[in-house]
Amino acid sequence: MWVRVGLAPKSQAVSAEAPFCYAPRMHDPTRVRESLVWHTYEQLPSAIAGSALAVALLAVGVGLHEGGELLWIWLPVQFASHSLNLGLYLAYRAGRVPKSATRALWLRRASSMATGLAWGLAGFLWPVQDGYGPWLGTVMCLGGILAGASSTIAADPKGYVGLTVVMIAPAVLVTPAEHWWAAALLVAFGAATTFVVIRNSRVLKQSFALRWENEELLASALAQGEAAEAARARAEEADEAKTRFLAAASHDLRQPVQALALFSDVLGSDPGPEARQRATEAIHRSTTALQAMLEGLLDISRLDSGLVATAPVRICLDSLFSEVVAALADEADLSDMVISSAGPALCVHADSGLLSRVIHNLAANAVRHGGRGRVLLSARRRGEHALVQVWDQGRGIPEDDCDRIFDEFVQLQNAERDREQGLGLGLSMVRRICTLCGWELELRSELGRGTVFSIRLPLADSELPVRQTPSSVPDARPRAFLLVEDDQLVRDALTDWVGAQGGQAYTCLLYTSPSPRD
Repeated sequence: MWVRVGLAPKSQAVSAEAPFCYAPRMHDPTRVRESLVWHTYEQLPSAIAGSALAVALLAVGVGLHEGGELLWIWLPVQFASHSLNLGLYLAYRAGRVPKSATRALWLRRASSMATGLAWGLAGFLWPVQDGYGPWLGTVMCLGGILAGASSTIAADPKGYVGLTVVMIAPAVLVTPAEHWWAAALLVAFGAATTFVVIRNSRVLKQSFALRWENEELLASALAQGEAAEAARARAEEADEAKTRFLAAASHDLRQPVQALALFSDVLGSDPGPEARQRATEAIHRSTTALQAMLEGLLDISRLDSGLVATAPVRICLDSLFSEVVAALADEADLSDMVISSAGPALCVHADSGLLSRVIHNLAANAVRHGGRGRVLLSARRRGEHALVQVWDQGRGIPEDDCDRIFDEFVQLQNAERDREQGLGLGLSMVRRICTLCGWELELRSELGRGTVFSIRLPLADSELPVRQTPSSVPDARPRAFLLVEDDQLVRDALTDWVGAQGGQAYTCLLYTSPSPRD
């Protein structure tokens, strides 16, 4: 099983879309235009129903007067026009309309022009005449269709102008000269409704912008609320984790301190040489454990507080692996284990000290808890990254504990808290460092077969400087030292320690001038 404990890809919300984008971004002209086109399609059912009702009423009226025989010409044209509009609406609902707003708009304009031509044919077939007749019903229907279209296609003023022209032009052209007033009324009515459509279009744009702004504000408020809730949950979780951390740390810190006090009493009672030697060795072990724990706690504290700054350089993994293997070879031999490295010579771009700490901690954890077998450090190329892995052949980690092992002071196979097997801070520090540096950390484990930790690191460019490793051990001959330390206990201890190592220490006291108030 794979358990990702480092950085994970951010989840991406996927929203379903209709033929156009129905949730445009605020103040985006392209999205505004798309939504206006969507509005014209949504109004198609109303336009079709209103036109069909007008066709039925006009057909009944014309059929009762002279000229009714022309219905056999006009009605098929109206049927074709309504079928075209209905088919376009059904295609829109099925998502078959082109996703391009421009193409979809021209399709909608074409259907409007078909409607205008069908009604313009009525004005041509039944022109204005003396007295009452079919022409009166035709003019009334033309005015009603134009008035209704001022609402249904208000989002497309250009389309409305085209509809108006093809609808009233035939009636105006065939109107006798003596009835010029009727033609003028039609033109004036078309101009007036066009003005209304332009005003309605502006109102629609403003209403869409306002709605989008409200949606943006609501989404922003919800996001801020969720962020605040997540921050509160993280704070509570961090507080609980800190409480557990302090409880575990206080327990493990108290034990070596108590041991130091007891062995100091033993030395103070002037025991025999053997007892004095045992007490001295025990005090050394206690101070070593206490020092290791304090250093680990301080390192974790610095990582949590953001005081650790990264300085990536070009690092050759084979050299780093050799250093880790050499440092843990003796400990591996004592545990009847073999530690080695394998893989191509890869160079990565990472912080030298932090990467060395991560790999050393993982390898040391494998040596101490991997049972008997082999520990392998390997590197593989994965595209533009290097996959660094630490393998062991230990007991494996139960699935329920794969996350818990990265908590502080958690050691699954050290219930007796033997300090020789570590303090339980190594993996916790590994996770913090990987999170700080942005490295992807993964864990795969199988009970009875072993565990592998994987870290994905960016490969280094050839131009980056290579980390320099020391070529020789510094001269360790005794020297004279000048100690500058304000704490007397530490100063005395350092002086005695330097003297015990064959050196000579000169102490320097720090003096701070008193303030004027003293």
